[in-house]
Amino acid sequence: MWFGALLGPIAVPMLLGLLSPFKKCGPTAAIFSIGAGFLAFIITKNTEMNSLALEVSLPLITSFVTYILIGLLNYRKPVPDKVEKFMNLLLGPR
Repeated sequence: MWFGALLGPIAVPMLLGLLSPFKKCGPTAAIFSIGAGFLAFIITKNTEMNSLALEVSLPLITSFVTYILIGLLNYRKPVPDKVEKFMNLLLGPR
């Protein structure tokens, strides 16, 4: 139960950061996403939950939503050249 609940908040930025639509999110979104997921994990561990699915999925959902929202706030920022080169290596030039 602990592993499943803690794996999600860490995996969201790692997996979404490799996808081209999320290349503008950056490290700020990743750090806040992990932090929000851990905070949700602490809240779910200290409250009475009748659903194991909710206890495991709430940190994951919180992390995902935080990553998306901060990524939308960073949408106007230019993408660094090294990120653009990395995305081209992963996906090939367009």
